[in-house]
Amino acid sequence: MYMLSNAQNVTRHVIWIVTDSARNFSTGGLDDRDRPEFYDSLLGEFTNFENAVTSAPSSVMSGSCMLTGMNSYYIGRNYDDFRFEEGAFPNIAAILSSKGYETKGIFVAREMREKIAPFIGHLERRYWPDGLSHAQRMWSNEDANRMLNSFLGSRDATQPLFLMLWNNIRHDDRISDNLAELMRILKEHGYYEESLVLFCADHGYPHPRRGFTPEFLKREGLTHDLMLGDDNILIPLLVKTPDNKPGSVATQVGTVDLFPTVLDYAGVTSYRAKEEFPQSGRSLRSLLTRSQEGQAFFDQRAIRCDCRFFGQTQRKTALRLGRYKYVFSHDDGFEEFYDTVADPSEGVSLFDRPEYANKIAELRAVFQTEEAKASQFQQEYIARKVVRSFAAAGLRGPLVVFSLQEQQMNDCVMTALASSTGQRLSAFVGDSSQTESFIHVPETIKATPCAEILARLKAEIRSGAKAVFLSAPEEETNKSYLRALSEAGIRIHHSFDINFQSSAQIEWGLARYWRALKNRKMLIINEPKLALTYAREFVARIRRKMG
Repeated sequence: MYMLSNAQNVTRHVIWIVTDSARNFSTGGLDDRDRPEFYDSLLGEFTNFENAVTSAPSSVMSGSCMLTGMNSYYIGRNYDDFRFEEGAFPNIAAILSSKGYETKGIFVAREMREKIAPFIGHLERRYWPDGLSHAQRMWSNEDANRMLNSFLGSRDATQPLFLMLWNNIRHDDRISDNLAELMRILKEHGYYEESLVLFCADHGYPHPRRGFTPEFLKREGLTHDLMLGDDNILIPLLVKTPDNKPGSVATQVGTVDLFPTVLDYAGVTSYRAKEEFPQSGRSLRSLLTRSQEGQAFFDQRAIRCDCRFFGQTQRKTALRLGRYKYVFSHDDGFEEFYDTVADPSEGVSLFDRPEYANKIAELRAVFQTEEAKASQFQQEYIARKVVRSFAAAGLRGPLVVFSLQEQQMNDCVMTALASSTGQRLSAFVGDSSQTESFIHVPETIKATPCAEILARLKAEIRSGAKAVFLSAPEEETNKSYLRALSEAGIRIHHSFDINFQSSAQIEWGLARYWRALKNRKMLIINEPKLALTYAREFVARIRRKMG
């Protein structure tokens, strides 16, 4: 028998339904991404948040925020950081599991089954309908409901459950019927009354009248996740708890608030490494209960949305506060500013209008502060990852490091190595503000170091130090630098890419493939033939890389 905490209004179950790409409004049927009519039937029991902002207009980035409570731009320099580093960040499913919850996920999209589901727990094969295979790119929402019905009908409803079901609005003209059927299943099996039930989307979708239809985007080589208009970043969000007051709330909230809300209603007040991670969200309990406590926090907080991870190109950031939105393009520093009430389509930037200068300066300052925090967090996180990667590669003892990373990153790497018990830094060649007892070249090296420095470096290597190369993002720069070192008689023992994975092409590909297989272990156990499917995909990818 599983016992709940005695805390007031602690829920027995957490049921989280994400409908991929559902807008928070209706266009009147212009396409298949409109807000499902089913949501309107919930207003008598659910709290409807009218202004909920996603952390990112992409499924994986948005999902990463939901699971960790961290804005997605903190989580990874690119998709690989989040996909393969289970345990590196807070994980709501792991936290709830430690408190006695069973955690399971049902995801209709193969991409989400591979990238997000491993952090929650795959639903076992025995609950799948006949004929279903993970190799299928997309399951139907009807299949997801059948799986849910089979699973809930077979388990002990007294055991606390955290369940995330991620379905898809695309090409489903029966989405409201399918959501209603899902609700019926929850009620039939006893997973409604004592539950926190949450309906939301991962992101919206551009209004078709703006011309950004799926056909247009494909033709122009664009993707919807590069767009930060309200039609794409505002999401439907409806929540039922034991103490919520039904109706609509206009206060702006974000997906970053869902993690602390779930833990609050699950009675979780602390968890491992809680203070180590930047989690800016707050439980929505005060808004759900219409308490005035904490209202000022929500009214004064800008919500941030990013269309790319921290280390990717084409990155843009939007900060939304009330009716105003500030947008920054990281590639070229271009700034935009919109009044979303006066200009709902965000067609005319007001950035050069003097009457908005103070509000622009306010939001720019918030952005710059958050960006500095995120940069520092990423640098420190990656530096710790360097030490782990070096140890995994068997790099012990003295090291000679050649780095084409930026100064701040190099400083963090040097600090991390200095505090490591497994490695000793004999020499560092790269751009850094630090001056230590080892050989140090205080500028970014784009050519071979001078003869005197080379002689000292080679002496260190002859004495047993191993030479390590930390690459730049530009492949041609790396090739040129490595060629110069080779001509100078310096042999690199290990090279690491920007994510500090071993960068020898085939070796790195095999290592990445092996990590992917381990990450998808439960899928392969459920369906052994998937191993062959993944092997074929891997071979095809290597052939493309090698021309």
